[in-house]
Amino acid sequence: MYLTYEEATLKLLRDKRHQQLMFDCYLELDPSKAALRYKESEEFAEVKRILARKSPIGVVLDIGAGNGILSFALAEQGYKVLALEPGDGVITGRKAMRTIQITTGTKFEILDGWAEAIPLKDAVADIVVARQVLHHAKDLKKMCAEVYRVLKPQGLFLAFREHVLFKENSLGLFLSNHPMHQLTGNENAYMLRFYKESIKVAGFSKLKVHAFWDSVLNYAPRRTFEVDTHFAKRLSECIPFLTSGFFESYVLKIPGVSNLIRRLLSIVQKTPGILYTFEATKP
Repeated sequence: MYLTYEEATLKLLRDKRHQQLMFDCYLELDPSKAALRYKESEEFAEVKRILARKSPIGVVLDIGAGNGILSFALAEQGYKVLALEPGDGVITGRKAMRTIQITTGTKFEILDGWAEAIPLKDAVADIVVARQVLHHAKDLKKMCAEVYRVLKPQGLFLAFREHVLFKENSLGLFLSNHPMHQLTGNENAYMLRFYKESIKVAGFSKLKVHAFWDSVLNYAPRRTFEVDTHFAKRLSECIPFLTSGFFESYVLKIPGVSNLIRRLLSIVQKTPGILYTFEATKP
């Protein structure tokens, strides 16, 4: 018998084997601590950078908002935030958001509902964000259509940390290695082409896909300097007479080189369930 997401999270938090994973996922018994950590993360710094290109202020709808860490961080930046979440968990849902609001004094609007049927009028949001949400959709095309409906013209849709597949028969392998899925049975991943098709069919234009190593939005909580250090070490192993310090200090400092290396690695890395990010604009 499967557990609820809230029950499973509590079980994993109590299991020493998974406590670091839960910490990295910003799931804590005190959600306000997780929210404050997230606000200072390199992941959120990149979210701010992307959203600022569209609008440094405005209405942001956070679909599948979970415990509210992203909603809180955006509200702290001055956005008017609408946090849509069907779960009412103390650690993982709307009650967690209320705890964050009480603890921090930061306000954002909490909505009860599913992203396949967003309880809002047309064209009300300047930006829609979805952190680890699309792969949970029961009807991905309907979810994308709903996001399109509630966005204003020229509105931005940012969906990040989405599990991606490259082969139809690889879903089972991904799920078999997912601790949360073993407890809840509700994890999922879609083919990359299906994400792109669902977003485009909804009407979005200017779709930009960020493969795993393209963006810290995917590889967080690893930090960029840690990734570059790792790459430098691997490169030095391929060319023994050059040290990792040489690559770190000189080669990776050349403009565009580290980005090119990440791009090349992303092309060849096809791990089932690897994380991708999608940006799209409503015409």
